Amino acid sequence: MGRAQNVIKITTRIDSEHIVTALTIQQNTSLIKQKRSVDILPNTAISATHIIDGLGIIHERYRGFLIDVWGVLHDGNSLYPQALECLLKLQEYDKKIIILSNAARRLDAMVEELRTHKILPEYYHGMLSSGELAWKAMLQADLPGKHGYYLGPQRSRGIIEGLKLEWVIEIGLADFILNTGAASDNPPDTSAYEDLLAKAASLDIPMICANPDLVAIRDGKAGICAGALAKRYQQLGANQIIYYGKPYAPIYREAMSLLQLPTSQVLAIGDAFATDIRGGQQAGLDTCMIATGIHRDDLLPLSLESLQAVAPADAIPNYLCKYLAW
Repeated sequence: MGRAQNVIKITTRIDSEHIVTALTIQQNTSLIKQKRSVDILPNTAISATHIIDGLGIIHERYRGFLIDVWGVLHDGNSLYPQALECLLKLQEYDKKIIILSNAARRLDAMVEELRTHKILPEYYHGMLSSGELAWKAMLQADLPGKHGYYLGPQRSRGIIEGLKLEWVIEIGLADFILNTGAASDNPPDTSAYEDLLAKAASLDIPMICANPDLVAIRDGKAGICAGALAKRYQQLGANQIIYYGKPYAPIYREAMSLLQLPTSQVLAIGDAFATDIRGGQQAGLDTCMIATGIHRDDLLPLSLESLQAVAPADAIPNYLCKYLAW
């Protein structure tokens, strides 16, 4: 079969849940700060946002927690100060914890990464990653061809293991692109990939994006993720981009299947409005924004005025917290 026919089959099957064409960002102008023990949004169509010091004051409302990794548990190098204590306290109160990450890596690699930060498998009940979902899809799906071009860092190459595909080093020979992020250390923008993406777009090569995040904190510094490369690819004219992970529905369905809890009893925690907060809300969950992640320059010091300035109208969290803390 030709490339276009096969791609249409894939995108038709998962179009409504995996493919995004654009995000409309609007500002909510109704946020106010009230001088109380907690800062609260007025009672509008959007749920009230509470500024909290930690999960200890709200844990009784929830039995399950979906917790992001980068920007929440660690910054790519160091564990955040109170993250481990918070996980242990949640376990002490018999809460179910699912690690929910947009890392473009398989689960075994994620488990080992967390282990290096002293977060052991017994501290959580399950884990899901966008990389694992992308790997399963490539294993099972009718791909547009057998020749893939891997775009990403060495640390994520485990995502191609076990796939009966051939990986080419020339973009013109590729049937599709597997995008796991920038190959270099931590670039601030996509400029180094402009020529590659422009050529691929001119050839109408489909892209699989295994991490929808635009930005991540690594060693305390912000750098682009696979989602930023996919966004630029779309701007250059590409229209066949498949995304796996947050904010799309399949990863939340799997997470809820692991938890076996009603949505009203689950809190989604992350540091990105576009993926963690928007995705959690679309899944019907309450959400908690961690301010020391990718939006730290905008959200700190904590205030509802800061939230108002940066939060999209469809991604207003129920809670705003500086760190993942108890």
